[in-house]
Amino acid sequence: MLRFGVEFKQITLHNGEVATCYRRLADVPKDVTALTIGSSGYGTHRFLEVAIGGCGKAGSLHGFDIGSPVLENVKLREYAQSAKE
Repeated sequence: MLRFGVEFKQITLHNGEVATCYRRLADVPKDVTALTIGSSGYGTHRFLEVAIGGCGKAGSLHGFDIGSPVLENVKLREYAQSAKE
């Protein structure tokens, strides 16, 4: 789950676009690129979901496919660290 202080944080994606963190997909405003906690995952770990509010094609619009890098490694480390705080 996104922890206090992480929601609404802006993260630069691998393609240079900026996404805002939201707790739920339903909270993402229309036409806004967002990162949310996905509904699927492995065990207690959830996958990160890239979404655009009101659009079902965020992956293709941003050029992401299965296995594509989504976050820069440094950004991923920053995100993981801020989630622990």
